[in-house]
Amino acid sequence: MNKPSVDVLLTTLNGEKYLEEQLESLDCQEDVIVRVWVNDDGSIDETLAILNKWQKKGLIKEVSKSQGVGSTRAFLRLLSEHSDSQYVAFCDQDDIWEPRKLATQVFEMKNEMPMCIITQKLHIDSSGAIIGKSKRLRRKPSFENSMIENVASGNTILINSLAINLINKIPEPPVQHYDSWIYLVVSLFGKVVEIPIPLTNYRIHSNNAVGLRRISLRENWISINSFIDQNLFLYENTVYDNNCKMIQKLKMFQMLRVETNMVKKFRIIQGIGFKRQRFIDQIVVILLILFLKYSK
Repeated sequence: MNKPSVDVLLTTLNGEKYLEEQLESLDCQEDVIVRVWVNDDGSIDETLAILNKWQKKGLIKEVSKSQGVGSTRAFLRLLSEHSDSQYVAFCDQDDIWEPRKLATQVFEMKNEMPMCIITQKLHIDSSGAIIGKSKRLRRKPSFENSMIENVASGNTILINSLAINLINKIPEPPVQHYDSWIYLVVSLFGKVVEIPIPLTNYRIHSNNAVGLRRISLRENWISINSFIDQNLFLYENTVYDNNCKMIQKLKMFQMLRVETNMVKKFRIIQGIGFKRQRFIDQIVVILLILFLKYSK
């Protein structure tokens, strides 16, 4: 049987410290053909030299360059160039993938609809020692969850060709996080599935883009407004089917911004039916929406 082909999209920025280890883990993926496409966002260390070495080895097919566009823009630009790919995965420069990560995800993929397969993660420190593990989802991935929370970490995502073409209908949407956008679009028009096995070793260190951190009420409010912006953009964009019953729920977020009566606001929230993974988080989000005024 022919091995499935996975195009891995990688963004880099001054990643010399951990990049080699990640590329080795991509090269060791089992039972799939891996081709790596890179965007470097202005590295001034040895990152480009490392990429050049792996390009000569044949693992990396192409290295494009940008200057300060950020990982979300870079990933979505790379994805827009891969409409013909069988599968696409997204890769951070400082993680380590288990040898059967991609093969396990491909095995779970159904190609009759747009699909996104995500996995759990092990948390490792700067030396590669395991320091924790991501928790299994309390709720299955769903459109109701994607409207207000992102459980699809970019470094665990694998999408099929139907999902690629669906997302590429808008090559560079004005969103803050590419993985949150993928989760929203695919869960609305297709299916997102979690494999409850840690297949990505997610490195936590002082220089990574996200890491593990506590979220304040202010950051929660900023995050909520980011989700509202994303939801409304999806609703307003005419390349998607705005007559879809579920997508009409996104329009209701605009009502939350203009409604001042808390009782009416609560009814709108009930009508939308968004769901956070944890009950306490659901309560916090509802209270923030009810009591805080939106400001652009």
